[in-house]
Amino acid sequence: MKKTALIWSIIGGSVAAVVAAVAITVAVRNPASAPDPTEPTPGPEPVLVEQISVSAEKSEIYIGDSLQLSAAVLPENAENKAVIWSLGSGAECATISETGLLAAMTPGQVIVRAEAKDGSGVYGEFVLNINQLPMVSVQTITLSADKNNVDMGKQLAIRAAVLPAEADNKSLRWEVVSGAEFAEIDGNGVLTGKAAGSVTVRATAQDSSGVFGEITLTVNPAPVTNVTSISISGAKDIKVGDSLQFTAAVKPDNATNKQVTWSISSGASYATITDAGKLTAKAAGTVKVKATAKDGSGVSAEVTVKIAAVTVKVTKVTVSGAKDIKVGDSLQFTAAVKPDNATNKQVAWSISSGSSYATITDAGS
Repeated sequence: MKKTALIWSIIGGSVAAVVAAVAITVAVRNPASAPDPTEPTPGPEPVLVEQISVSAEKSEIYIGDSLQLSAAVLPENAENKAVIWSLGSGAECATISETGLLAAMTPGQVIVRAEAKDGSGVYGEFVLNINQLPMVSVQTITLSADKNNVDMGKQLAIRAAVLPAEADNKSLRWEVVSGAEFAEIDGNGVLTGKAAGSVTVRATAQDSSGVFGEITLTVNPAPVTNVTSISISGAKDIKVGDSLQFTAAVKPDNATNKQVTWSISSGASYATITDAGKLTAKAAGTVKVKATAKDGSGVSAEVTVKIAAVTVKVTKVTVSGAKDIKVGDSLQFTAAVKPDNATNKQVAWSISSGSSYATITDAGS
């Protein structure tokens, strides 16, 4: 630019006027060096990213972990230092957010990339290993129960507190390591008492750590419930030579020992009875059958049985004696009665024909 002096004048008109020359500074384009003021002035070239360094606190993480990555962009005066985060490989193993926060999903190796947003094509990478979570082993097992004893025939649940809580395999193997003859235990830790005694229960971790816990318990004898009443059932009449089965109904139903002892308390000469309550009649008469509780309670019951004789009729009579006799003489006859077990073997003697010739006594003479 340069300053130029101009002289202004007014020409024409009836009055001539002269305008003093005034020096005015104007901008005049120098065709050789100055730009056209009507065109925009070009700005400086943008500073592009030349280098990106990706870093993180660690290069190995576990499944489920998160890791924040950062990108150092050079030069410092780069106009656009923003980056785009992505996974160059191993995308099946992790995800990454727009801010560079990586979430590990499965084991493997991933390459994290941060690429400049300024179009320079510059990027940086970071190699990260994702590992399987280390196994957390059982460290302690503590056994407990609501009480330290169980009745014979009853059950008791045993609890197991396994630590740490995040142990990978908290399953247990239950066993009775001492006193197995007194109790048994199932796979859920439920103990059943079998006989009175002391037992030691063990729960062992199945994660190969070898850790176990134990608890000692007492199996109590079964509580005794005595017999309170006995009722005898069976026929009340029987004939000589026959047998009769008796049964005993014992109360209460939960009596500890419901066995009874059978006996004949009266009339033992007329019958016998077995340990199972079977009566056999030997002779006519009356007997009393008794059932006594075996639990020592002293409870008993009796029933009276009448034994009737069996009538066996005579089926045959054979008369023996001489067949000839003289007037004035006597002759003794005898009678053989069959069967031998006939109930009444007596006979009545009489003369059925020729009573005018002889007489006969009641004794057969």
